[in-house]
Amino acid sequence: GGINGVKMTWEECETEYNATRGVECYERLKKSRGGATMVEPLSTGIAYGLLATVVTVAGAVFGVWVKGSLFALAAISLPFILASLTIGVLVSVFARTTGQAIFLTVFFTMPSFVLSGSMLPYQLMPHGVREVGALFPLRWYQISLRRIVERGGGLADVAVPGLALFLLFTVLILVVRARMKPRLG
Repeated sequence: GGINGVKMTWEECETEYNATRGVECYERLKKSRGGATMVEPLSTGIAYGLLATVVTVAGAVFGVWVKGSLFALAAISLPFILASLTIGVLVSVFARTTGQAIFLTVFFTMPSFVLSGSMLPYQLMPHGVREVGALFPLRWYQISLRRIVERGGGLADVAVPGLALFLLFTVLILVVRARMKPRLG
């Protein structure tokens, strides 16, 4: 079982949408079973808590401090978090079993990392592949992070990626709404 013989494990944490409990859960999972490779916080507050933790650790351990506006970083993170959470809801709308949900999540996550520019600069990708990568929220968030963290950018520098993220969020939420069946009583 698993992917290429690597066994996958799934562990849940009850956070009650409390950001502190969410960050504690993440830290606990990071230390168990070889570390957490994917976390779906399912809460904007928890995601912001994780963002603050990552920014602090990146600065303290690696000396990579945010050169640009922290407000711009927080502002651009909101549409990314919303789009990412909506993808989670979209998976739950399409999946009928837990196995299907895990498969769909991996099926979405792996291309997202490869095509977003996280592993290889998207400018080096051939046309067609580059355009498909633009359909993933992580692409636009990566662009924004580079502009804010490395180049010292502000809100004006991330306006276009921000609009792309809001557009992706809007399209995703409309697909979720169209796919959901009303459940009354």
